[in-house]
Amino acid sequence: MRIMVPSALWLTVVVAIATSPRPSFSDILNSREKQVEHPHYEHWAIPAGTKLIGNLDTRQVIGQIGIPVDVSGWAVATKGSPSLREIEIFMDGRATGIAYTGRERQDVAAVYARNDFLYSGWSGQLDLKQFALGRHIIECKANLSDGSITSLGTGVLLVTE
Repeated sequence: MRIMVPSALWLTVVVAIATSPRPSFSDILNSREKQVEHPHYEHWAIPAGTKLIGNLDTRQVIGQIGIPVDVSGWAVATKGSPSLREIEIFMDGRATGIAYTGRERQDVAAVYARNDFLYSGWSGQLDLKQFALGRHIIECKANLSDGSITSLGTGVLLVTE
């Protein structure tokens, strides 16, 4: 049994999923000049000099030994910065896996008013077979092509029987 407990310290922005089919790569390239608009969002600015923006969405999780736990979030290398190479998942300071990138995140694209942020999501799984019962710290880090690393945040995982 997996239970995800929302954190009171982090705001989740939810957007209804569009019913249109997923755009092709050429559609995305051709739409880069267009802005995602949503009347309910105040658009956020990216601070000057920022190489990467992103977040670990999974902040508090309860999992059972033998059942994988999902971890997810989003990350974007900003314009003019080195590209995003991979997202690493750590548990108690040990690298435990790599997340899959390219997941759709309409909320991120809308909040930043950037269509090129649409596929900024990532997700991965933690195999709990190798960890003891109790409380553990999850951290996800984004690795850029220039070798720099940015933490996307930490979370707590409670492993039960």
